[in-house]
Amino acid sequence: MPADVDAATTPAGPPRRVAIITGAARGIGQSIAARLVTDGLSVIVNDIASKSSELEAVVKQLNEQAISASPGDASNIVAHSVIGDVSKEEDVENMINQAVQAFGRLDVMVANAGIAGPNSTIMDAKVEEWEALLSVNLRGVLLCYKHAARQMVLARWLDYEETPNKVHTARPNPLYALSRRRWIYGVPNAKVAPPDVVASIVSYLVKPEAYFVTGQIVSVDGGLMGPMQ
Repeated sequence: MPADVDAATTPAGPPRRVAIITGAARGIGQSIAARLVTDGLSVIVNDIASKSSELEAVVKQLNEQAISASPGDASNIVAHSVIGDVSKEEDVENMINQAVQAFGRLDVMVANAGIAGPNSTIMDAKVEEWEALLSVNLRGVLLCYKHAARQMVLARWLDYEETPNKVHTARPNPLYALSRRRWIYGVPNAKVAPPDVVASIVSYLVKPEAYFVTGQIVSVDGGLMGPMQ
């Protein structure tokens, strides 16, 4: 990924905010990336090595989307890919570093990568399948938040050191986790929802206007889980 491309700066106005979306080669992650580019963010899209060709196709699509929206805009390179396994700490650290190298900042982390759990009874459960599930769906989310938060805090501190007045208006950027639910019969709104339904929720939550929404679980599941007790 080239280090000399600064797509985070627009010709006029504030710099583009930058988001990382893991598990972005297809489905929900791809849809979130496309929506955030539409909203004016630059994105780092991530997935595992076996999906590298799909991920590059996503990058091409996102950059073409930006070019179509603003022909001749010098900042129309809005997406880069970073291959990595979110369950490996060194891969996550590299992903954060690549984001800062490419775009100069990091504002949003969408820890979307996840794998389906074992489809077996407890008597037939395989420990290695559960370990794989936990390594991606739990440890991977932890690592993404850990290193994204470190980068965000560091950036805010450096910003404070250079211009102390900004510390009064700066706020920690929220981090978002999304869980996928299977569709079953009997739920109140029993429909198969496309990925952009989830992407629209992420689009709102990462906006500055959503600053007062924090520590919430937003279930996008057609009513499957019901209200939290």
